[in-house]
Amino acid sequence: MNKNKNSDAPDNDNPEWTHRDTAHAVAFTGLPAGLQGKLRGRPKAAETKERITIRLSPDVLDVFRETGAGWQTKIDAVLKDWVVARKGKLPATVAKHAPVAKRAPDAKRAAVAKREAMAKRAPVAKRAAVAKRPMAAKR
Repeated sequence: MNKNKNSDAPDNDNPEWTHRDTAHAVAFTGLPAGLQGKLRGRPKAAETKERITIRLSPDVLDVFRETGAGWQTKIDAVLKDWVVARKGKLPATVAKHAPVAKRAPDAKRAAVAKREAMAKRAPVAKRAAVAKRPMAAKR
């Protein structure tokens, strides 16, 4: 897109194609399958997740963020586990698309022990900085 006020001026970022450029062009269907997949982007899921805003404690966020990539998905899995524990099962629409793996009681205890160990290893300065964070102004 040419952002110049004079639209007749050439766009140096996206010049017009010459006959030579057109002759060397390859149709999308002529590209290798792997490259086609990359150019198309991520396929749409049958049922997408809903974007929301949620306020969580900084210490809870720190624990999940420390696990690396996919920490939001892990929060989703924990919430699904909570729903299963409370209701005995997920609603049919959720269960159909995202089954929750059942954990053995020993695995739950191990997860709790791991969280407690991580909390003990957190630097004291970091915990103090988190406690001193200013509250957001209410609207």
